[in-house]
Amino acid sequence: MKIKLTEKQYQKLLNEMRFDGKSTGLFSSEEPEPINEFGEKFKKGWSEFLSAAKREGKETAIAAEILKRMVTRKKVSKSEKKFLKNQSIDLLKIVGVVGLGVVSSVIPIALEKILNKKDMSIMPSRQETPKEDPETGEDLSEGRKKKKNLKSKKVKKLNEDNHLFNLGKKNNGVG
Repeated sequence: MKIKLTEKQYQKLLNEMRFDGKSTGLFSSEEPEPINEFGEKFKKGWSEFLSAAKREGKETAIAAEILKRMVTRKKVSKSEKKFLKNQSIDLLKIVGVVGLGVVSSVIPIALEKILNKKDMSIMPSRQETPKEDPETGEDLSEGRKKKKNLKSKKVKKLNEDNHLFNLGKKNNGVG
């Protein structure tokens, strides 16, 4: 089925189309968000974190200078005192957040130590693999040993074949 378009309609359609090979067949206004939305959000968040950290570093240096002037009994304005107070609150917030991170790391370790005294643990433990089939009573450990030996023989054979192949390449002037 053919559709007749005016030149203006055709130009508008061309402007709406994507020519980057990633077209979904939708107009640009209908395109979904990028698939890797998490990566974009992470980059943006990390960038904001770094700029906030730099800003806080500069503000802390200014606050230290104001505090130094206060201790040496030099003149400090009301706005500087207010700045120092607000920056001190920010620093306490940072210490609190960092402290929560440390505490959240210490709690599982302390809990494990306490539970170990009672022969208990929160850590995953090694499970004992069954040595016999519950239905037949067959010894499963022998089959596992045979399977392991078979695998190691195959690996040795592959290594030998590879070594011989490489020797052949050297003797033929290849490699």
